[in-house]
Amino acid sequence: MERVIYCPSAELLDDAEKEAKNTLLPIVVGESDRLKDLQFDRSVVSVVQIPKHRFLDVSSTSVKLGTHQYVYVIDEFCDDLSTSYSVLVNSEKVFPMYWEKHSAKWAIPCNVAGKFSVNVLVNGVSVLEQQYDVC
Repeated sequence: MERVIYCPSAELLDDAEKEAKNTLLPIVVGESDRLKDLQFDRSVVSVVQIPKHRFLDVSSTSVKLGTHQYVYVIDEFCDDLSTSYSVLVNSEKVFPMYWEKHSAKWAIPCNVAGKFSVNVLVNGVSVLEQQYDVC
């Protein structure tokens, strides 16, 4: 995530500059496109985290039969992956090896040859998808 110091107006710029001196973060005065969808107190000077990354990584697009496909997801746009995320492999829900606040990892057994699709859902809506082959 990117971090910035939010300053609601030029009148509070001195407070923002003091904070910037301590943290070495850039200052954003007033609204910007990068901040418009974030929820935070816009009446005070504060450090704001801006999500930047959402991606799905599979260990290989071609996996040998009898091994595992490792799937790794990072999503900084989601507050807590464990409560809002689902991963489907060919429409069947799979459970992760571990969850963290913004990332998760799955080990999917590859016991059947064929084409497979990993589909990541956030609150039931597909946000990422990737295919792989087992041979």
